[in-house]
Amino acid sequence: MRKRVYTREFRGEAVKIVLGSGKTIAAVARDIGVNEGTLTNWVNMYRREHPGEESL
Repeated sequence: MRKRVYTREFRGEAVKIVLGSGKTIAAVARDIGVNEGTLTNWVNMYRREHPGEESL
């Protein structure tokens, strides 16, 4: 099985959807076709890098 590589822009847009839409990570992951754990990692990374900037 090949590992998928996502662009920085794709990851950023996915995080924006999670933080800005009020949808759960699981729902957004299903909508965009990404593993829920992967999207969770992206959101957590954003939160560590941007403390206090919860909404986009």
